Amino acid sequence: MSRHALTALSCFLAIALVGSWLLSIRTDARGTTVRANLRYQQPSANAHLGTDHLGRDVANRLATAVGISLRASLFAAGIALVLATVLGVVAGWTAGGLMDRAVDFLSSLLFILPGFLLLLVLGALFELSLATIYLVAGCLVWPPAARLVRAEVQLLRRARFVTAERAAGFGTAAIFWRTIVPLTLLPPFLSLVYLLPELLGLDLGLSLFGVGAVDPSTPTLGRMVYQGLLDVRQAWWLAVFPSAAMALICLFAYAVAEYATSGFASTRPTRN
Repeated sequence: MSRHALTALSCFLAIALVGSWLLSIRTDARGTTVRANLRYQQPSANAHLGTDHLGRDVANRLATAVGISLRASLFAAGIALVLATVLGVVAGWTAGGLMDRAVDFLSSLLFILPGFLLLLVLGALFELSLATIYLVAGCLVWPPAARLVRAEVQLLRRARFVTAERAAGFGTAAIFWRTIVPLTLLPPFLSLVYLLPELLGLDLGLSLFGVGAVDPSTPTLGRMVYQGLLDVRQAWWLAVFPSAAMALICLFAYAVAEYATSGFASTRPTRN
């Protein structure tokens, strides 16, 4: 993807996030006002993206939903990034030891467990908030990224520049924090960026099974797509615009991952 396309997508996300914040401090946001006499209005000058089954403005609700869904997904990805980095570095540094075997057992266990099914059961048994669901999701999706970190640490430990640092008198702690940890941050980050579309669609998947993550009056991208699919015969815009927003965010995530990968590959020191 070109730099211009990446810039355009970045502007779109920035506008959506700023719009979400502005709408949160407004008391007259049309996206939260029910107007039964304006139900299912097509996109027009008065309602740029139309209105939904309760007469609420889709444009305002979509801007709010993008902000909420992005914050929730990034929250889960941040938790997974911390867990993957810490556990992966510890496992790689103590390769073959007790901690390595413990992390390997835990990650293998999470690989076996169906994460979405677990969230579905928890959502059906308990009234979980959006933050709680994405907290649990972040604690479930870290194993692939942690294994990347573990493999990276094992390779870096045998690299010639690490051996040179030891010969220069650097201690184990200095090498660990100054060299090993910084060079292992990108693999889990890229892994979780590619996972962002799955995290964005988590609320949609739960909604399809009738398990709501939040109050129905609070818009998220997944809930808006789900509601749009229910009303797609009489109001096509309710499904098209939220789906398009989700697709653009996913495209942005892949573009960031590709851009970061190419930039990192050109500046990374050799392991040999």
